[in-house]
Amino acid sequence: MKYLAMILLLTTQVCFSQTLEEFSLLTHDAKMELIENGHFDEVTDQNEITSTIDMNLLFKTVSFANDLVVVWGDTVLEGPYAIVEDDLNISVDTMYYKNGILYAIQGYVSNPAILIESTDCEFDYDTGEYNEQCYEGTISQYFYLDFNGVEIESDNYGDFDS
Repeated sequence: MKYLAMILLLTTQVCFSQTLEEFSLLTHDAKMELIENGHFDEVTDQNEITSTIDMNLLFKTVSFANDLVVVWGDTVLEGPYAIVEDDLNISVDTMYYKNGILYAIQGYVSNPAILIESTDCEFDYDTGEYNEQCYEGTISQYFYLDFNGVEIESDNYGDFDS
């Protein structure tokens, strides 16, 4: 039993000491397992995130989020939803560090939307807007990128939330 405990301890230490290069070679599932099992220090303070994120990673984050929104046209927007205004919100909610080195980020993208399947919800072609009878909400999606801005995981599709 003593040896089993030492092997488990050694295995855990190996997981904690992966280099960026080793991390980049892991599968998406293995990367998510490390993130979800608390192998990293998490930074969620928006002031700290804003002041420390690399501009190249920020650009890749915005680009990736915009690509997700394009997919919404073939997924969630195929249903009874519509984007009501071009007010895309993209944020980095969490940065994952180990020994002061950034390994991954969790991002979030959202846009105001409405549920248009109600019989009282109508589009006014003169104003180009939906009436106030439509149910308002947000289409949103979380995603994870590694330190290079490469996708680790994203929710399958955007969801409508009220």
